[in-house]
Amino acid sequence: MNIEQENPHLLGEDIVYHYYRMQSEPIQYLSLGIEITDKCNAKCDICYQSAGIHNGHVINVDAAKKCIREAAKSPYMGTRFHAVGGEAFLYPKVLFPLFEEAKASGFTEISATTNCFWARTEKSADAMCSKMKDAGVTLLEVSWDYWHAQHNPPECINNCLIYCRKYGIRTNLRFLTTKSHSIEETLKMLDPFAVRHASQISSSYVLYSGRAIEMLPREEFYSNINGISGICVDALVLTVNSYGEVYPCCAGFDTCRNCNFGNINDSSIIDIMDDMNSDPMLRQLVFLGPKSYYKILTDYGCKVPEENKFTNHCDLCHFIFSNDERVKIVRNHFDKLQQDSIEKAIAVLEKKLSAKVLE
Repeated sequence: MNIEQENPHLLGEDIVYHYYRMQSEPIQYLSLGIEITDKCNAKCDICYQSAGIHNGHVINVDAAKKCIREAAKSPYMGTRFHAVGGEAFLYPKVLFPLFEEAKASGFTEISATTNCFWARTEKSADAMCSKMKDAGVTLLEVSWDYWHAQHNPPECINNCLIYCRKYGIRTNLRFLTTKSHSIEETLKMLDPFAVRHASQISSSYVLYSGRAIEMLPREEFYSNINGISGICVDALVLTVNSYGEVYPCCAGFDTCRNCNFGNINDSSIIDIMDDMNSDPMLRQLVFLGPKSYYKILTDYGCKVPEENKFTNHCDLCHFIFSNDERVKIVRNHFDKLQQDSIEKAIAVLEKKLSAKVLE
């Protein structure tokens, strides 16, 4: 592969640096993310997973516990365990044993994402936050925006923020935005007293993925200033969905069920991580970014929208791996590269053996 021709988005020293990392570094993960369920009490228009009450698959608890214990021992795994959904708190009998397992296994940051449906009253918020504290939870990612507000009243968020602070659980009040719906619009729905209890307030753009593709016009989505040139190597979350399938991230790839990298119900997460680390297709994606696949797709005759039609590199990644035909094209490309490398190696060995025989 001519690295410069294949990756015009990486310039100068960046090419050498990222290519060197791809050739020499192991794939590392900031955290282990486990999706408890694909079910949610809400049905937000912007949900990248298309979660809702119609879904209802729940992860196998024993397999998830084993995964947590094994992942904690991996030198390639960070110190954070994160539980998500759907809405993870719909299944506390599954969720809390996993919190406890993560704590016992040595994860030092134990967190979850929630829409706080369980905090409608001060009493219920107090009880849940107390239980989280005992289970080892250190951080709660609180989802709140224009779309969540249509399903859960602001009291849920207010109570969650106040009682998390009471029990020493940090909170990140997370907003998602589009061009029509800003942070200010939903922030003013909340009690300012409660908002001051948040440890952090953050905002990100709605992903062009899942239900958002169907429910929102394309022009509503913000585009990243770097376009599709992003690289995810330093921001990976090893993600296990509710079916036990393993993915390298949780930003849309985990919904591409035609391209998972193993299943914790069948294999050790350590073995799966080893296989992922040696997968040339995944290594190029991680270290060079999905834009490095752009030319591969077009060279094989695949119709790909112009680069400026994608909002960011996650959008492009989801475009590639959510489609069977495009996955097959990329896989075949790397299989061919691997086969060509083997044939070249055999040819070199045969030449050396022939020369030795002649001697």
